[in-house]
Amino acid sequence: MTFLLQMAGALAIGLLIAWFRARRARRSRVELTDAGTTSVPARVSRDSGRARSGRVVLSGGRAVWTARRGGHQVDLGGAQLLSAGPAVGWNAEQDAVDLRLSLAGGGTATVHVDSDLAQLLTDVLPDTVPSGVSPAPLPAPTPPGRSWWAWVLIAAAALGIAYPAWSFTTGYSATATVVAGDRDLDDGLCPVVWEDRQQVLHTGEADCLDDATGDDDVPGTPLDVRVSGWPDGGDPSTPGLYVFIALLLGGPPLTVGAWRLLYLRNRRRQWLTATTPAGTLDPPPTGPVTPLPELTMRDVVTGHGEQPRAVLDRLAPYATRQVPTNGWSDTRRPHGARTAVPAIRFLTPLWIPLLLGGLVLVITWPQPYRWWVLQTQTTASVAGISTGEVVFEGAGPLPGELTVEFTGTDGALRRADVATSSELPAGRPVRVVYATDDPDRARLSGADDDLGRGALLGSLLMATSVLVAGWRVASLARWRAWVGRTRTATARPALGLLTADAAGEPLVLLMDPVVSPLRFVAVPLVQPLPADAAAALQGGGPVSAHGRLAAGEPVVLDVGAASALLPTGPAASVGPGELLHLLDAAHALAPEAEDAEVPDR
Repeated sequence: MTFLLQMAGALAIGLLIAWFRARRARRSRVELTDAGTTSVPARVSRDSGRARSGRVVLSGGRAVWTARRGGHQVDLGGAQLLSAGPAVGWNAEQDAVDLRLSLAGGGTATVHVDSDLAQLLTDVLPDTVPSGVSPAPLPAPTPPGRSWWAWVLIAAAALGIAYPAWSFTTGYSATATVVAGDRDLDDGLCPVVWEDRQQVLHTGEADCLDDATGDDDVPGTPLDVRVSGWPDGGDPSTPGLYVFIALLLGGPPLTVGAWRLLYLRNRRRQWLTATTPAGTLDPPPTGPVTPLPELTMRDVVTGHGEQPRAVLDRLAPYATRQVPTNGWSDTRRPHGARTAVPAIRFLTPLWIPLLLGGLVLVITWPQPYRWWVLQTQTTASVAGISTGEVVFEGAGPLPGELTVEFTGTDGALRRADVATSSELPAGRPVRVVYATDDPDRARLSGADDDLGRGALLGSLLMATSVLVAGWRVASLARWRAWVGRTRTATARPALGLLTADAAGEPLVLLMDPVVSPLRFVAVPLVQPLPADAAAALQGGGPVSAHGRLAAGEPVVLDVGAASALLPTGPAASVGPGELLHLLDAAHALAPEAEDAEVPDR
């Protein structure tokens, strides 16, 4: 029944979110129709740069995006849709869409917007025109407030954190033993005795409340404590209590103070933006772009005997409009990438197996470590009882953890966690095997013991994570070595056309001019590109290709005096349909384009 209620609640929340998004899109359309103006939230990145949050204002046949902070603006009026697809990236929201646009003023932009608002933008943008001037400035915000009391709160938080931290640092660690006596059940304190560094016996009260049962530890139980130092020395407490006190004293003022400073920082930016003369929109970097006619299947099919230059001249404008103004180059690295797999890229395939390995380690590491301790140290077998306290439930073949109590060979009453999949109620007699030098490491003796299975499963999961990470790194290393060997191979002439893939990443379409019929292969490129690569490939320039122009092969390109263009992956064959989708995705996705057949030429 609980599961059904949870599913019903999740379904209700999903329907509520869908209703809200549909209502927001419908309201924006109504505002645009009735009032002639509306705005939608969107993140925009210009020429493959960093995406920034803001809003797209649609008003009077104009479309202008304004950043939330700083007042930066991008004119989207008259922009042509290059491609539309699900948002990608580590911070991509669910049901978000990336719209890649060719700006009327030159260059490209990617608009990251919710799917319910993406259709509104794609419907409206073709009917807009460039603004040419900045929109009217927003009303000036009120001056930012004072920050002195925020710094006072942060200073108070620092003192609150420093007090338990200094008391912990100047103290010493000890193993206390719970003794019989009067206990403060309301505060979770119980009397303990311990020895200091000079073997002097001390008594006091420590926090020993067991959260799992709500009962205080029984007499004779060892307790790891940290005896406080200056200024309030001699008070035994568990390390967790120090952390709790630090969070209690420092957390609230630090949160309020930091929130106030962030709030004032945003207000200060708005104030400076409003009181500083506003600049114009981003100037057209390459001059106005003439809208291109729809690309058809007949345009991308190469005819028999057709010259390569004629094909490239026909397709070059559609490829060039997808190239950002910086040509994917970096002023700090004018010669482009030096290797096909930079060192930082080796970390990319590692984070998933390392994350899974970390989760496996957190969940399963006690059992393999406990098994190793019991195999390598002296052990003793004693009688004990189950407390019935389940540390955590088992999952599938992985056994759970249960707490047992036993009296060690030294006569001390001890508690330890053991691995078992059996249900052992409180008070049930068990046989416990524990390490005499480390009494916290124990296992059951008999059929109820599952430590061996848990240790084996934990070790196998960790080994699998390490092997997957190693295999992925080795694959990148083999690819880099393969590209290095290809780079030294004999070059052959080819023709290249620089464009972008559906995600806006650089891609070169290569053609062998001496092979008939003419065919394209697509080679994804490593960023950044050399500074003169985009200019050299504009319109389908000649290149020197190292490697076979075939699918599945690495291809390294030399373009004029620029450094080599290195591939991020093997080349792929590009048919007419794929070529149409690459160069004119907006029209390729139209229903009539999907039903079109490949014509004969």
